Amino acid sequence: MTRRRQLMEMLSAEKNRRSSLRAKMPQHLDRHIQWLEEEIRALDEEIEQLAQAQAEWQSQITLLKSVPGVGPVIATTLVAALPELGV
Repeated sequence: MTRRRQLMEMLSAEKNRRSSLRAKMPQHLDRHIQWLEEEIRALDEEIEQLAQAQAEWQSQITLLKSVPGVGPVIATTLVAALPELGV
């Protein structure tokens, strides 16, 4: 989850930088943005697999996802990062 957060921060920074670039630099930045997005997708899949392997987490994640506005990323983050919630 920490690595996913780091990648999301890098992606946000690169997207913000893009508006101030000239010439060929946006092309380089676009490749980096694409790479970051691919890494995040791959990491999301890995996180999902790990979460599914934890039987105890499944019921907690399902319960959290039943709350409007809470999706798989938030639910998994809460279960992984805040076990004291005891959902």
